[in-house]
Amino acid sequence: MKSSLHQKNLLELLSELEDPRRSQGRMHNLSFILITSIMALMNGAVSFYAIRDFLEINKKDLFKLFKMKGKQKRLPLKSNNIKIIFLY
Repeated sequence: MKSSLHQKNLLELLSELEDPRRSQGRMHNLSFILITSIMALMNGAVSFYAIRDFLEINKKDLFKLFKMKGKQKRLPLKSNNIKIIFLY
C-alpha cells in the first residue's frame, strides 16, 4: 500500500511555526534563522557568538544553499539579535 502522505523536511516544518515578533521586528526570516542555528549547533557552536560566527563564515554558502537573492541576503550578524530571537 502506497502512502500519499508527504514527509516534510525540517525547513518546511520550521516554516510552519508562528513568528511571535512584531512585523517591524521581522528583518530576518525566522525559519532561516532557526535552521542555520541548528546547523551551527551541529557544527559545535555553544553560544550566540559562535552561532553568529558560523553565519558570518558560511554566509556565501548559506545564501547559495537556500537560494537567497537581493534583500533576502541579510544575516543577524550581531549575537544579541540572535539571542533576542531565541528568547522572544
